[in-house]
Amino acid sequence: MRLFIAEKPSAAKAIAEVLGITSKGDGYIERGTDKIIWCFGHMLEQAEPDAYTPGDVPRNSNGKSRNDPIDSTTEKE
Repeated sequence: MRLFIAEKPSAAKAIAEVLGITSKGDGYIERGTDKIIWCFGHMLEQAEPDAYTPGDVPRNSNGKSRNDPIDSTTEKE
């Protein structure tokens, strides 16, 4: 058995359409022995940037890390 957890009912329905639906229950969809269930709302949340970056990393004037490869405005030392 495999368990697929979707963020919302419409995402579960999309997964079920690809896998094929064999039956529906109260809060789940089945395909053989596989189950597709869903939640309502966001299951995960990203942490604030400071949770990823130590506080002693040098910052530029807009608060970004000076070593941020994505930030095109990064100050070079």
